[in-house]
Amino acid sequence: MKKTIIEARNLYKEFGKNAVVKHINFTIAENEFVTFLGPSGCGKTTILRMIAGFEIPTSGQIFLYDKVINDIPAYLRPLNTVFQNYALFPHMDVFENIAFSMRIKKQEAKAIEAKVAELLEVVNLSGYEQRDIASLSGGQQQRVAIARALANDPKVLLLDEPLSALDLKMRKEMQIELKKIQREVKKTFIYVTHDQEEALTLSDKIIVLNHGEIQQSGTPIDIYNEPINTFVADFIGESNIIDGTMTKDFEVEFLGKRFLCVDKRPSLETDRVQVVIRPEDIEIGQCLEHTINGVVTSIVFKGVHYEIIVQCSESEYDFMIHTTDYHEINKHVGLDFGPDDIHIMKAG
Repeated sequence: MKKTIIEARNLYKEFGKNAVVKHINFTIAENEFVTFLGPSGCGKTTILRMIAGFEIPTSGQIFLYDKVINDIPAYLRPLNTVFQNYALFPHMDVFENIAFSMRIKKQEAKAIEAKVAELLEVVNLSGYEQRDIASLSGGQQQRVAIARALANDPKVLLLDEPLSALDLKMRKEMQIELKKIQREVKKTFIYVTHDQEEALTLSDKIIVLNHGEIQQSGTPIDIYNEPINTFVADFIGESNIIDGTMTKDFEVEFLGKRFLCVDKRPSLETDRVQVVIRPEDIEIGQCLEHTINGVVTSIVFKGVHYEIIVQCSESEYDFMIHTTDYHEINKHVGLDFGPDDIHIMKAG
């Protein structure tokens, strides 16, 4: 089991009378890639800034290993931050940007040269030592910023939406590159983003936030396949969320039909539940007695799949389906899915 490097206990932060982080608890392990994910204003950047030392908690504690660091100033914490705007020095070349913090600490020239060469190899920029910052692409500047942040060998690297300024293609490339860098340097990375795909791609663990509270914490697979509530199900990818009832374990009724599922009743107090079915888990076929039947009302080509809307015949509910098969508008179809494709949540 990995050792805990960062822990928050009952962490609370308010600005004026506005609480932006509300008594949350979490742990982050050594060499783990953890992402705080949520919409704008959910408190994720404030949490990162409290870990970095740029904001002081109103109450609660932040631990680095077993030591409380609330009162330790940012420059004395063994952490470094990569910002959205990279904050590179435009009057310095790539080498001097990376070497800057080591020169401040008066390290020997040979040690600095060796470290910069090592980091440039890690971020795949060997040979760029003398390049001007202005001549680099956004992705290359991002890599220089990461190399500079790693130069002092921090225990933890904090990244505040560092890919947000890049175009879509470059962002996807940098996601892969960033995960590769993290594995190579064997550091704990704490990442902040509102991009669900980014979080799923990069993370060992995702902490989903909303209104300053943790909604769910777990692996990307757990978060995606087993959302704990409607907010998580709706925020992480696309979801069909339908009201249903469960009178016994492993069987659920919704839209007038009964289906087998793999979940037990979430509560004995009520039969009401919510059913989550991901768009990619639904197959479109013929109208049958056991299927949900409806009419195709919309079809949009998304590149790798079609996004099809089917209005259910039994109600006005619209199902979203992702499929590689084309189906014409106004076609009558049946929607099929298995027990493993149905996820049960407590009624909201």
